[in-house]
Amino acid sequence: MVTYEFYLRDEVEGDKLIGVLPERRNDLERTDLDSLTKWVQAAFGDTLNLDNVYIVAVRSSEGEEGNRSQHKEILVSSIPKKAPPAE
Repeated sequence: MVTYEFYLRDEVEGDKLIGVLPERRNDLERTDLDSLTKWVQAAFGDTLNLDNVYIVAVRSSEGEEGNRSQHKEILVSSIPKKAPPAE
């Protein structure tokens, strides 16, 4: 199972978990940074500076004996702004 954790970088109080999005798609290749960025924008609107948000992919698995393990990987250190349209 894959979930995406969204963190707000805060140099004073430390980074804060602001959201978790479980991946429901069977084809993980279809998930891209653009779809994750749209989710953050839909959830928080213009209240966040996206330069201070980073995304961590968490892959969870269960072993034969019921032992759970997690692997965390930072996908992007800040969400890039969209490039202006070409003229």
